[in-house]
Amino acid sequence: MGITYTWNTKTVDTYPTKSGKSDVIFKVYWKLEGVDDTAEKNSSSLTGAEEIDTSDLSSFKEFADLKESDVTGWVKDILGEDKINSYKTVIETAIQEKATPTVVRKYISE
Repeated sequence: MGITYTWNTKTVDTYPTKSGKSDVIFKVYWKLEGVDDTAEKNSSSLTGAEEIDTSDLSSFKEFADLKESDVTGWVKDILGEDKINSYKTVIETAIQEKATPTVVRKYISE
């Protein structure tokens, strides 16, 4: 089973103005989704929110110039490789459970 992972980091909270800058992002809401590459196309995802340090805006990039890949990079830097890998393991386990369940809920009819 191969799993393709995609990030969504398009939703952010901003300060309208801070230190003379406009639309300063201080929180990113993210979603990491995994999709099984097999015919079943099972998927699973995790979501979270990360605070962005706005104490030093010397490398500030205008909001209009930002790309989602920029913001995803911030989130990945904050989470770190170990945390991201653990999230991917959780997603992979959930996908495997959908493909070959270890527990199945059944209902008894009257």
